[in-house]
Amino acid sequence: MRKIHFILSALILTGCTQNSWWEPRTIITSDQTGQAVGRFQFTYDERGNKFTETGDTWSSETKTWLRDYRISYSYDIYGIRTGALREKRDDLTGKWVPASRIICGYSP
Repeated sequence: MRKIHFILSALILTGCTQNSWWEPRTIITSDQTGQAVGRFQFTYDERGNKFTETGDTWSSETKTWLRDYRISYSYDIYGIRTGALREKRDDLTGKWVPASRIICGYSP
C-alpha cells in the first residue's frame, strides 16, 4: 500500500475529511424577525448513529450562544439505541450536571 493511500484511509476512518457523514451538523432556528433564537448541533458516530446533541440559546445581552443542554446517546454493538443522558450546565460551577437519563429496552 502506498503511503498516500494509508494516509487517506486513516483520514477517512477518523472522520477528518471534509463532508464526512459523522461531522457535526448544525441547525439554527430564528424568530419571525430573523433573529437567531436557538442552535442545535448533532454529532454522529462511524455508523451514522446520533452520538451527541447540544442545544444553545442566543443571548441578546452578551451577543453569544449560551450552552443550554447536551445529550449523549449510547448504542449496543448492533447499533440499537440503549439509552441517553441529558445534562444541564450548573450556573455556579459551569460543570455539566446530569438532569435525566433514558434507558431504552426492546422486546422481540
